[in-house]
Formats: sequence, C-alpha cells, structure tokens
Amino acid sequence: MTGHISPYRAGWKATLAVFAVLLFLQVAHGPGSISARASPPRLVLVAPADSSIEGQVRALGVSPGLNLSLAVSPNQVCEVGDGGCSVGGELAHAILTASAVGNGSPTWKSVQVLFVLETTLYDGVWDPYTPEGGGFDPCYDAGWYAHKPVSPCGESNGVPFFASNAGLVADSIQGAHPFTNVSFGLVDYFHTNDHWDSYEQNSTEYHVDVGKFVTAQEFQPLVDRTLSAGVVNSTYVVPGVNFTTNFLDSSSITALYGSLTGVDLSWSSDSHHVIVWIGSTTPRDPNYVVNYCISPSDYVDQNWFGNPSLCLGNATNVTSPRCEPSYAFSSSVVSPDCIGWTQSQTADPNASIAEIAKTTPDCLDSLGRNCTIDTLDLWAMPTDPNSESWVTFHPIYLGNDSTAGSWWAHRDAGRVVGAGCDLANATGGTWNGPTISSCGVGRQGTLSWVEHGIYTRPNTTNPTLLAALTNVGFGQPPTRVALNGTDRPLITFVPYGQVRIATLSGVTTSCSSSVRLPAGCEAGPTASFVNGIEYLSWNWSTIPGANFMFVGDTWMAEFDIEVIGPPKGTLVPVDACASPLCGAAGSGPVGGHLSEADYLLAGQEPRIRSSFPLAQIFVGGDSFPPISSPPPPPPPAVGPPTGPIATPVSTPTPIILPSILAPSVAGISSTAGALGLLAAGFARVSIRARPIAVPVATPAGPMVSRRPPRSKFDDKVQTENARLSREG
Repeated sequence: MTGHISPYRAGWKATLAVFAVLLFLQVAHGPGSISARASPPRLVLVAPADSSIEGQVRALGVSPGLNLSLAVSPNQVCEVGDGGCSVGGELAHAILTASAVGNGSPTWKSVQVLFVLETTLYDGVWDPYTPEGGGFDPCYDAGWYAHKPVSPCGESNGVPFFASNAGLVADSIQGAHPFTNVSFGLVDYFHTNDHWDSYEQNSTEYHVDVGKFVTAQEFQPLVDRTLSAGVVNSTYVVPGVNFTTNFLDSSSITALYGSLTGVDLSWSSDSHHVIVWIGSTTPRDPNYVVNYCISPSDYVDQNWFGNPSLCLGNATNVTSPRCEPSYAFSSSVVSPDCIGWTQSQTADPNASIAEIAKTTPDCLDSLGRNCTIDTLDLWAMPTDPNSESWVTFHPIYLGNDSTAGSWWAHRDAGRVVGAGCDLANATGGTWNGPTISSCGVGRQGTLSWVEHGIYTRPNTTNPTLLAALTNVGFGQPPTRVALNGTDRPLITFVPYGQVRIATLSGVTTSCSSSVRLPAGCEAGPTASFVNGIEYLSWNWSTIPGANFMFVGDTWMAEFDIEVIGPPKGTLVPVDACASPLCGAAGSGPVGGHLSEADYLLAGQEPRIRSSFPLAQIFVGGDSFPPISSPPPPPPPAVGPPTGPIATPVSTPTPIILPSILAPSVAGISSTAGALGLLAAGFARVSIRARPIAVPVATPAGPMVSRRPPRSKFDDKVQTENARLSREG
C-alpha cells in the first residue's frame, strides 16, 4: 500500500505522539503532577448554559441513568456539490440512541389520588337538629335531658377535619412525594336505603364532589364549593343523619365500584390510580356482618326495647345486610348484585372490590395496571369496642353482653377494622387506624383519639389523622424510574462545523420498552436554529406526565447528514459535544448548545446535562490522504486527531448543573486534551444493536416546528394530567 499509511497505523502513531506529550508534561510539571502510573486526574469539561458557557465539573466516566451513543455510516462522504469526489454519495446515516440504565428509583411519575369519604353519623356529621332519631346513645341522652344537645359518644371529627383541611392534606401528600405529579379527586357516600337507614332526602350511595383530578393548590377551593357547600353545611353536618340512619355498615362497596369503574371521574391512563378510603363502617358482605342490637340505633330502640333476647340470635333483621344491592349510576353504569369485598360471593370470581381493582379497564389502564386502595379506619364508636355508645340497654336486660368492652362490642369493632385491613392487603395498599387496633404483625394503628367537640363548633384539627393521610401509600411500582425529563428537551442533536441535517422528512424516531411502547413517543423532533445551523430536539414523550424513562427503555432517532463545505480531505466532527476527545477533535458547543441529554436522575436534583460522544466523518477525496510522518500534537480543543475514527461510540460525559463559572472551550487543560487523545488511540468501533420498536417517520415541511429550543410543554408541566408511557 504505497502512497499512504493505513488509518490504523496512523492511529497508533498518534497514540505514540500523545504518550510523548504525557512524558513531557510529567517532566515539566515535576513532583505532584500526573504520572504514567498515577490515577487519571479530574478532567475539566465545559458545561453549556442556555446562552453562555459556564461550569467546571469532573468527568464521572459514565452518565448515571442513561447511556448515549452516536453512530455514523458510511464514515466517508463527498462534500455536497463536489463533482470530482469519487468515494461515493453525499449522505451519511446517523443513529442517535439513548438507553435508560442503572438501578432506578421506585417512584411513580404521576399518581391520581381519589379520596372516598364516608359520611355516616360517627364519621363526624351527626345532625342534632332533628327531633327524632336520638336512639340510646348515652351522651345524646345526657344532652337531651339537660336541653343541651351534644355530640354522641365516640363521634370522630374525621369529616370536619377533612372538609376544612383538604388542601393541607393534598399538599402534604404531594410534599411527601416531591418527584411524583400528584392530583386529587373526591367522592362521598353513606346511604344504605334499608331498615337501618330510614332517611332518604339528600342521601347518596355515590356522590362525586371533585371528578376532574386537580393539583393540591386547586383542591381546597373545589372541596369548599362541593363537599362543604353541597353535602355538609357550615357546621359540618349532613342534614338528617342521625340514629335513624346506618352507622355500623354503609354503601362502601357501591362507592368503590363507581370509583374503580370511573363513573364521572377523569381517570388518566398515564397515572397510577390510588383510592384512599376514609370511614368507620363495614361493607355489606357476609364476612363482615355486625350486630346492631348492641348499638344505639333508633331502629333497635323502637323495635326491641324490652325484648333483648331478639338481639342475641343470628336473625337478619338485627344484623347488617350480607349483600350489596345493584345500583344504577348516573352514567348508565349498573353494578351487579352482591359484589364481595375481598372475595366473590357469586359464580363470578372477579365479583369483588379487590378483584375489580385489578381487572376493571380504568385500573388495567393505570400506570401500574391496577388500582391501589389505601384504607383509613377513623377512631370512632364503631372501631372502639370500649366506647360508651355500645351500651344499648341497661345491663338488667342483657347483663355484661351489652356493656362497653363486651364480647359483642369487640366482635363488631374487630369486623369494622378487619374489613379495612383486608382490602388494603388485597390491593397492595396501606392501612391505618386507632392506636388500639392493628392490621397484622407490626402494623399498629397510629390514630390518637380526638374529640369531635360541640356540634356547632366541631374541632377541625387532628394531627395524627393528617400524618396518616400524608403517609398513605401509592403501591409498589412494577418497574423503576431511571430518569425524568425537565422543562427542556430530553434529547438534542446539534451538528458541528459544516455538517448539516440533510432533510427533515427522513427523520424517524422510535421508542422501545421491555413492558410496552409508551404513549406519546415523539414522532417528529422540534427543529430550531443556532448561528444559522439547524438542530433537532426530542422528548421521550409529548405527554408531560409520561416524559420519563424506566430502566430498560431505549429511544432512537435516525436521519441523514451531509457536509456542505470545507475543510476537504480531512476528518471532521459530526456533532457538537463536550469531552476531552471532542475538544481534541475540534468540536465544542455551538452558541451554547450541545448534542446532549437533559434530565433528572430518577427525579433527583441536580439536573444532569450529559453530552453525546464524538462521532467523526472523512470528507472528500477518493481515499484517506497519505500521512508521511506523525504530525505534532494539536493544541487542546483545536483540530482533529490524525487517524480516522469511523463510527466511534464512547462513554458520554455527564455535566451536572448548577455549576460555577468556567473558562471557554479553549480553556481545556493540556493534560485533559492529552488524555483524551490517549483514549482515542484505544477506542473500539461498534454500532449499537437496534432495539425492537415501532419507528414513526417525521413529517416534512411546515409540520415541523421552527420555534426556539424549548420543551414542547414547558408551561404545562405542572398542570396537565399525566399520560401513560408504558404499562407499569
């Protein structure tokens, strides 16, 4: 091979030359400077800002959470319009790849929380204004005889607390999950429409207060306009709710069925769905039957006073119903008869709330492919076997069986708490309740007793209830989040020098996942200009809440590039990049912009800006030019290395912001530049295997945005509903 030297020999000669430079640096700098046997020094890199160059950081060796690569083929093209060039065509094909790696973080990017709030008597909404319905509650009796109505024994302040502090609750939950987009909705209910519930005016088995999920800041005003104004009045009373209505059982199955099937709710497929049930009753299910006879129910008072023996059997007229009746919702959805709580009571194995949380379309379309149900049993008479309200008849009738703390009281309270515990366990949710109760080993309730207060001025503070709501769980994410997008594009490609993107119509983008293809994979990039050079930017997803990648996700873009001008007969950098190798090859930022990824590692600060690796291409001539002797080492960050590098794929350089002011590209140290060249001598050429994905061609012409380089949804990140990028 006369007349020229092979590129591989040229590469080795460049390596030897760099080695000589390193020896020179050792001699020149003396003791304390880098030596051939010392560990690699910190490399000073340039971190681009939006409009200026700033930042001094250390080369970390790998980009945490993301692997970046750029491959170009063929590695030699003709300059556009060069009729004397005989090496082939004018176009080269570029493949840009970003793969999410690492351990990731068990964090949901977006969660919708629906509070399902029970409003029975002991939940804190007792109506003292109705002359009838006092039952046998001793506290009510004491007030009645003193002509001074007071709250019943064991009435929780749960509903008054929630109604007045809904915004604080939502804000606390959001604060406990700072890297999750959390939005909130609300449903209330209590009605059973049977002999335990004689009150029908304004009663409801399923009532939507906030059906469109909103941010924590928006939640309280909506609760004020719906729950506080339309359900409870200014004194947190539900009119007509007294001892003629149900309070040991409720329509919780109907309320949860409507919630899980999305009746009048804006469940989004790009969020995980979480229901937080708050109450103090059992469902109408044969496994959680309670005996009303030892309660202060007015129905017991009117029918069995003086006949206590009727209360001690298993007659259905003294216990809560065993079947949830079918219910026709406003949106023409009709629930089946006798849906179970955690187990089916019919031939349909899926006919239970626990199974519906896994099989209904809205739950299957959730980010986690299920709905998580957290349960919170309020400390109230039905959950406290020692409450005075369990004393229905004077002990002369029933003896010790009717006193507070009796066997019957413990059984009823145990079934109330047991129902909440069982549903949370069956759906992967959390449970909490009174400190006197537990949900299995090591799961003690944390709620302290808080007095409801006088009915006209209820106590609206409850610190342990706020803490319990703050710590509700979102369920275990099935896969781990590797990284989240920021308010800037996730991926940017900036050509360098005379390299240009040949045509936008040929750009294709693909997203691949080990689970399923994400919604909103950005088919077409945003095209922008800097210093007259067109560059491209993408997000993983066009949907704000889905612009994050799980471990194992891979993004790829393919497009053609061309070289429109000199220098000819030389190796030129393809992309604007930042690393010692890039600087040694003559590449660097263009107007403060790089080919880079901009992201948060699993939602954690600080923001990371990671440069793509250097790719180079030889321009013009019918072969690589002869090199008669090794050239002198180029100055740092100026000029390409002498040996051609066909399709280099190297480790990207992470750039972490915020950072301190740093010198310009020319400020890269000679030591850093020499080390970059040494690394270049040993670089191996490889092309990453293409992931299995569905490519989408980019539309050409006016459909491509030409606006400044900003994310497509900068102004909507905090307000739009999250959209799903893959199954969880």
